[in-house]
Amino acid sequence: AGGDVEHPKVLEKAFYVSVVVVIAVYVLIAIITVGTLPYEKIMEARDYALAIAAEPALGQLGFWLVTFAALASTSSAINATLYGTARASYMVAKFGELPSLLERSGGGRLTRGWL
Repeated sequence: AGGDVEHPKVLEKAFYVSVVVVIAVYVLIAIITVGTLPYEKIMEARDYALAIAAEPALGQLGFWLVTFAALASTSSAINATLYGTARASYMVAKFGELPSLLERSGGGRLTRGWL
């Protein structure tokens, strides 16, 4: 992705900062969850323990906020996966590593390859 941006050093810094921020948020959420819910409740609500942990402080709204955040996070992960695989497929096609049938452009568009 570095070739797609004007200033690759900014991208490198953004990667490092985002990793540190995500780690801090995950650790903070884990500490809050373990601090507010008993172990039995966490195990009982294993798949949605974070939503249950938000409920005492924010009520039903907290439950739905965490649920929405989980959906947004999942959507973001899917988007990142699609971007990465699309770029990888493009590069493989560009360097002629695919069978010729799969390297053709689709319908005269700029998108290269069928994968």
